[in-house]
Amino acid sequence: FNASGTTRDATSHFLLRLASCRSADQRKWFVQNELELFKYRFKQLDTNAKIEFMKDNDFKTYSTVSSKECAAHAAELRDILESDFEFKKSMSEKFHGSSEKLIYGA
Repeated sequence: FNASGTTRDATSHFLLRLASCRSADQRKWFVQNELELFKYRFKQLDTNAKIEFMKDNDFKTYSTVSSKECAAHAAELRDILESDFEFKKSMSEKFHGSSEKLIYGA
């Protein structure tokens, strides 16, 4: 990220936040889309930039996980993601009557 791009991002973030946070649905839409943008941009960073981001934002208790360690816990991680999806699905059905609006990973 460069300084001018960061300034533009911050400005657009707060303008969109101001414009789209008048109702609970608008706030939810805004947060979901900001999260998706963050995920996209974070995935675009190389490993060193991700580590620098973590340091800059005081994620001191987290460390890099090797591919071997990640593979060793793949089944557990998958179970967590699936249970999170099922929880979101059940909450959507409870409050909206169906899970049609549910977006996986949102």
